[in-house]
Parts: sequence; C-alpha cells; structure tokens
Amino acid sequence: MNLNDIVVLRPSSFGRVSEGYFNFNKLGTSDCNMFIPVYALKQNSYIFNFTDIGVKVIEYCLYRPHTVYSPYRKYDRLQSDLISCYSESRRYLFKIGVETHFIHVNRGILYDNEDILMCLAVSSEYAINNTIEEISERPNNNEFVLFVSNKFKEAKYKNVRKKLELNYISKVKELGIDIIETSKIDNWLFKNNFKKPKFKTVLEMNKHLKEELPNKVLLIR
Repeated sequence: MNLNDIVVLRPSSFGRVSEGYFNFNKLGTSDCNMFIPVYALKQNSYIFNFTDIGVKVIEYCLYRPHTVYSPYRKYDRLQSDLISCYSESRRYLFKIGVETHFIHVNRGILYDNEDILMCLAVSSEYAINNTIEEISERPNNNEFVLFVSNKFKEAKYKNVRKKLELNYISKVKELGIDIIETSKIDNWLFKNNFKKPKFKTVLEMNKHLKEELPNKVLLIR
C-alpha cells in the first residue's frame, strides 16, 4: 500500500472547474499556511509566480457541493470520492431521527455545511518545490498530515466516523502519516493575506474599485 491508495495524486484529465464551483469564503494561500489541502495539488489551483521577488504562491478554495448522490449513506461511494474525486464536491444526505444532515466530500476532504471535518494536507513548501508528477510518482509520506476535527466526534457522525476509522484513517496510520486532532482546521489550512476593505460610503467603495484596486496585486479574484 502507498499514498495513492488513500488519495489519487496523479494529474487530472478533468477540465478546469468554473469559478462558480468555488466557495471564496474558504480561501487559502500557500504562503500563509504551513500545509495546504491535497486537492490543491491539481490543475484547478491557481499558481502565482512573482519572479521579481522569487516567490510562488498556490491559491485554493473550498468547493461548493453541486451533486447529490443519494438520500442514503453510501459508505463505499463516499470513501471512493474521498480518494479520487476530481470534479465538484459530492453531497451525501443522511438522517438521524427526523433531522436531515448533509456531508460533502472531495479528494482528501470531508466537510459539512459549516466546518471541515477531516482533511488530508501536504506541506506547502513540498508542494511548491515539486511538480505534481514528482509527488505522485515518489510521494514522501513525511510531508503529509491528516487533520481531523473534534466536531467529527459528534454523535450524528458516529457511523461515518466508524467506517472511515476502519477503512481510511487506519490506512493513514499504517503509512506513518501524522494525524492531528484539532478544534479548528480552518486555522491550519485556510488563512490568507487578503483583508476585506471597509468603506464608510458607496462613493468610497466605487473609488476603490475604479481607481485603487486595478493597481494592486490581489490573491483573490
């Protein structure tokens, strides 16, 4: 068994994903985070190469879930998406009593409508200094880490967690990849250096958009 058994690292032939699939409220950059999500290792991530100062930056967003697969928990299919999903995130529906819950899955990441529950991540420096082909063919397991949210221990996720502990997290442990349990995965993976400007009036905002913004280099579109 190797790393490609828990996440497909090879480059995707899947076409570029439209920006409409991205949630820009969850945006991270490799220069602001020690680790970046594994799904950012693909052609749909944006790489800025500031050659004048010798800096490369990978920018990535969380996917908006667009596909509902099943009204029932399909654990095998959910795990398959966790390993190899390359398109928009998949959404799974399940019920606990009379309450309906959703869980979203993409390559290496699991999240609900509010928080990230689990994410396989890779060292930002390693990702920047190696091509996806090199990482796929000769992955260094020491450069990867699995973040697991404390929220994933909530009762409503009991069955999902149990299945993934058995069939996914156990394989991560077997590969010697560190597992970090945390209350806020966002603080590890989704920091960025974009600060939303505040305006007192609409006139101030229009001036900023027309005159100041075009002269700045931003890491967010």
